[in-house]
Amino acid sequence: MLKSNDTSFVSGEIKELATQDDDPALINKAAGEIIFKMGDKGKFMFVVQIGRIDIMVEDVCVEQVRKGGFVGEMALIDQAARSATAIAGSDCALIPISRWRFLHLVKAQPDFALQVMGAMEKRLREMNARLSNS
Repeated sequence: MLKSNDTSFVSGEIKELATQDDDPALINKAAGEIIFKMGDKGKFMFVVQIGRIDIMVEDVCVEQVRKGGFVGEMALIDQAARSATAIAGSDCALIPISRWRFLHLVKAQPDFALQVMGAMEKRLREMNARLSNS
């Protein structure tokens, strides 16, 4: 199981950009609450401010995302349905980032784009390793 703990990309500038306009600044979820379901349309990605999110495919937890990590970015990139279900593994505070804000962050903060690509690369390599070991 992959654990995302890198908090280096959540700079003050990104937090400020992520909470402008009409998007909610912070969303709180209680342990066990569903954040999004596999098959849902993705309107936001989420940065974990506090707590842990469990990423589920079917009934298998494939990743745990902790403070500073993020989930839901794939749906903002390809605008396809969610490929997994995200459940609050503990009480969570999440920063929602809309597609518009995501695209703005990618343009304004190249380090943010590199962190997203790095996380996706790490997830893909972990998945490949799990598949080759099965």
